Amino acid sequence: MQIELITPMLGGGAEAGTPDPHDPFRGPAIRGALRWWWRRVVVGACPSVNDLVDKEAKLWGSAEAPGAVEVRVVHVTAGVDKTVDRVGAPQYAYGLYGNANTIAADGPRYLVSGSATLEVSGADADVKAALALWLWLGGVGARTRRGFGSLGWSVAKGALPDPKTIVRDRREGPVRFTGLEGARVFVATGQYAQARAAWAAAVALYAAFRRGELPDAAGRPRHGADSHSRWPEANVIRRRQGADQTPEAPLPVGANPVPRARLGLPIGFVSAGGTHRFGNRVLTLGVAGEEARWPSPAITKAVPDGQGGFEALLAVLGAGDPNANGIRTEMGKVPQVTFEAAGTPAEWFNAHGFVTKPAYSDDVLEKLADYAKDAGWREIP
Repeated sequence: MQIELITPMLGGGAEAGTPDPHDPFRGPAIRGALRWWWRRVVVGACPSVNDLVDKEAKLWGSAEAPGAVEVRVVHVTAGVDKTVDRVGAPQYAYGLYGNANTIAADGPRYLVSGSATLEVSGADADVKAALALWLWLGGVGARTRRGFGSLGWSVAKGALPDPKTIVRDRREGPVRFTGLEGARVFVATGQYAQARAAWAAAVALYAAFRRGELPDAAGRPRHGADSHSRWPEANVIRRRQGADQTPEAPLPVGANPVPRARLGLPIGFVSAGGTHRFGNRVLTLGVAGEEARWPSPAITKAVPDGQGGFEALLAVLGAGDPNANGIRTEMGKVPQVTFEAAGTPAEWFNAHGFVTKPAYSDDVLEKLADYAKDAGWREIP
């Protein structure tokens, strides 16, 4: 099959964090991504962990023997690399750091083009399903869940299963870890002529949700009561360091709700000056010196629509909770952590100020799905 970059690729080269324009698609990295999606395909049909391990060893290899699946990248067309900066890619900055102002002129480099022929041998039906999912929901390099390194592809008709059917067939299973069980996928209405425009739309929807803003909002003011988020995590940080909390998002007694932690960790917070200032703080997962990441179950990206254009896509994978005992700030462990999202945010910011919306789901992942539907995005059945 032929693959090509349709959005800029971050990292992915032999040197960590740096793309290689002459070798942008590395077989071992693609094989690792396929293996990740393969686990999501087969886990529901495996009666035990041992059964999953045995199947995985036969296909993907183990310390004792190589697996049957081989991935080769041939006929590579070299790409062009550029520096990510505020001028070149401000609308994608949320996918990098969450704040365009943090991207320096000499920031990370990305690859803006590149194509290759991908050969996968030893693939059974489940591996082909994983390949279809990787092409549709994944990508190459770093930050693929925010749409970097998304791919276009050309493959013989019928060579791969329909990824929409794969998700639908596995949606109803019990959620064991981040995966297809409980997953929901949405696309924006209308066609985009450029992949980057579709990508920007997907990232913008997710960013607005994370900020507690409705899609028609132009952004909250930087100062005053309307600058205060109605999500509770910033007040959890204020409570942890003994600072004054903002009154617009009061915390319950005896609990520290951090619902957005389920959308990925670490989370960085920056406060403006004034009474409620807490400086720059990070909410993370792990113990001191052993911080870890909680991968986001939300995927925002551009995908080919099969008609010469592109769709803006939001996928919300099924996922559990991070370890509540491992939630920390730079000040230390946060006690009494919950991931409860009921009634939060109580208000959402729109173009005219904060308004009360009909209640979204009490689960933050379902809340994101409700938000997408409310914004007019179409759910793929």
